[in-house]
Formats: sequence, structure tokens, C-alpha cells
Amino acid sequence: MTLALTSKILPLSKVEDLADSRLAPKISQLSGVGLVTIGGGQKPAVRIQVNPATLATYGISLEELRTALTSTSVNAAKGTLDGEAQNYQINSNDQLLASDDYRDVIVAYKNGAPVTLSDVSKISDGVENIRLAGWMNQPPL
Repeated sequence: MTLALTSKILPLSKVEDLADSRLAPKISQLSGVGLVTIGGGQKPAVRIQVNPATLATYGISLEELRTALTSTSVNAAKGTLDGEAQNYQINSNDQLLASDDYRDVIVAYKNGAPVTLSDVSKISDGVENIRLAGWMNQPPL
């Protein structure tokens, strides 16, 4: 079975995100469904375009920047509460999902002042692959 999704008000990346996060998991739970695949959509992504000259003026390497970004956006357990009969895992999702979330990320401290990601780069919402999309019975928007 092939199911095509379209929207007159949502961009293709939002339709893809809804299909991937809400629709596909529900369809896969139906009896008799063996596999659900999504194709032709554009997965949302945050684009970070670093200015190497600005980075160099702050004395920050690309590896330092990558490490700061990697450690900032993590979805992992934060600890546990241990009791006599039960243990609870503390989990908080501090994963960054939109460009606005990344703007104030501190990538380094220079001369006692924080250097934010927006100081050394342009940050925008986009898609993973700008050359990928799918349409059915309509022209591309």
C-alpha cells in the first residue's frame, strides 16, 4: 500500500516530520503490517554555516566547535533516584531541535566572555537534503 501525504499550509519538511514521528509508528502497530517506510520527503534539519575567519579571530578550532555542539544537544539519562524497593531513572531531553535553540549555545570562553554560536556562524532551519522531495498528482510548491 502506498499512502501520499500533502498539505496546503505546511512545508514538506513538516509533513515529513509528522509522518515520521506520528503516523508511521501508529501504522506499524496495526495487525498485519510488517514494515513502514517513508520516502520522498524532506527531513527537517538545522543548518549551521560557520565563518572560519571569525572563528580564527576568537582562536577557536572547528574541532572545538564540533565538540561544543555535540555535548550541548544530547538526549541521555541524567541520573537515578535509588530507594529501598524501587529505582527511578531521571531523564530529560535537552536535545536542540530548532535554529533558535542553537543561537545562544556557548562554544567557548575567551577573555572571560562567552562566545556563542551566533557570534561565529549563521544558523537557519532547513532540510537534510535540499535536492530530495516527492510529489504526487500536483506540481512542486
